[in-house]
Amino acid sequence: MPGAQLQSHLCVRSLVQDAYDRDFDIAVIKDCCVAFDQETHDFTF
Repeated sequence: MPGAQLQSHLCVRSLVQDAYDRDFDIAVIKDCCVAFDQETHDFTF
């Protein structure tokens, strides 16, 4: 499921959760995502 998202704690998490719920295979390039701070980013993944 391709997607172009940026903020890991908002858009990316929603996209991944939706894909997971629909039984899609999921791969996220963590280095291409960002959050307001590192702690939030790490918690999301």
